Amino acid sequence: MLTPDLQVNAKRDAQGRIVEGLAMDDITSQNQALLTVAAAGEFKAWPTTGVGAMRFLRDDNTSALIAEICSQLRGDGQKVIEVKYTDNLLIDAHYES
Repeated sequence: MLTPDLQVNAKRDAQGRIVEGLAMDDITSQNQALLTVAAAGEFKAWPTTGVGAMRFLRDDNTSALIAEICSQLRGDGQKVIEVKYTDNLLIDAHYES
């Protein structure tokens, strides 16, 4: 779905253990997708986390979906600029520094 680029340039110590060289791109969009798709209860450590977007599929009114997405993103520590749904879901949010 939304996977970041993973760059591996492994550097090993004298015992052959990897000590550095693993870099990942920004994972904000991946976290947004996971929060939107996952339903509450799917994350064992955080049972109330997750929008469960599938339960909104037959609803013509998207305001409840958008409100739940905004709530979950804020709970994840993101500043929500805009969330809208027309033909596609647009999420404009980022982690606050």
